[in-house]
Amino acid sequence: PSEGRIYGNAVRDGSGTLITRATEAGQLMCLVEIPAEYRTVTKRVLKTPASHRKVTVPAEYKTITKRIPKKLFTKVVQTEPEYQTITKRVVKTPAREVRQEIPAEYETITRRVKTSDGDVTWMPVLCEVNVTRNTIMDIQRALASKGHNPGTIDGVWGTATATAVNAYQRANGLASGELTLQTIERLGVSL
Repeated sequence: PSEGRIYGNAVRDGSGTLITRATEAGQLMCLVEIPAEYRTVTKRVLKTPASHRKVTVPAEYKTITKRIPKKLFTKVVQTEPEYQTITKRVVKTPAREVRQEIPAEYETITRRVKTSDGDVTWMPVLCEVNVTRNTIMDIQRALASKGHNPGTIDGVWGTATATAVNAYQRANGLASGELTLQTIERLGVSL
């Protein structure tokens, strides 16, 4: 707050008095001039732009020594010939067409031809009343001997026995559907 305590270069007005002002807190403030700071900066700037110039580079020579024959000689050398085996197919006889007779082949075909229409007719059949266990066993044995499998020979009229009877009737041209007396007679079974 007094002139003696101001550090630096105090700014004075035209009359030479210090330029001061008071703050709200009652302090006296002086305007002080702070000198500018400087630093040295080094920088590269383009003095002349890049350009081209033509420079002639002289040729370089060196001495080479080489031997050259005074006189050239030609010498004839006889060598044995070399042989190589080449396998080649040549036409001995040109291709031609030959007609060869192939005999016809025959095959025997067996087929069933219907000679008469089927018919539904009344025929005597074996009733359950007349059938015993022994009779069924005789029928099963007769079917087995004729090449038809009736299953186990046990005296029971089962699916296997019925199928064997049906196959036997068809193979022998007999009426099928039930166990007819005609089938029993053909099998050789007596009642």
